[in-house]
Amino acid sequence: MQAFNLQKGEMRATVSSEGGTITTFTVGGIPIIHPWSETGGKARGGIPICAPWFGSSPRASKKHGHLRDLGLNRVIANKHDHVSLAFHHPGDDAYPWSLDYVVKVGFFGARGLVLELWIKRNVDGLEEPAPILPAFHPYFSCQDANGIEVCMGSEKHRGFAMQSRTVPLLSKTVLITSPVRSISMTLGGAFTTGDSELVLWSDEVNSYACVEPVLG
Repeated sequence: MQAFNLQKGEMRATVSSEGGTITTFTVGGIPIIHPWSETGGKARGGIPICAPWFGSSPRASKKHGHLRDLGLNRVIANKHDHVSLAFHHPGDDAYPWSLDYVVKVGFFGARGLVLELWIKRNVDGLEEPAPILPAFHPYFSCQDANGIEVCMGSEKHRGFAMQSRTVPLLSKTVLITSPVRSISMTLGGAFTTGDSELVLWSDEVNSYACVEPVLG
């Protein structure tokens, strides 16, 4: 597995060649994203990309799709402050549609991180539309997830638990605040209010809180 190290000013990020997962992101040495790690076959941390589906699927026993396990197909760009990586899935028994993915990671401003996902369907001989329901799965570093407030306009949500909670996306700008920092998450592209959702979850409330935007 190859690691791409990005740097700009006080910002540092690491991107894995496996699925384009952001494994670390710090600003001034402070971890904004809980570092990715794998113990006993269970991976936690970073910002995995869940594609082509999020959560469970009737087509496969594996949760959160196949992209996060795909090996690198090719490097499109690799600079000190951004990287663009290509991945390919030819289709299989569980998901017969053939898809190409491009994952782009870079910085903006002095404290901003950008993550983009592009999906292209290849000619695969199948008539039916390819079911695609991707999501981003950021693990925000924290000392107490229950002290975090997720705000969309005037609506506020608190409390993270092993049992995930799904709320409608009411604004493309989501404010995630804690006693020590505030993070603004801005969603663009195909994310639409009213159709897309946020999933709130944590199984280690003293380490991270997940605020996961799921495409509608």
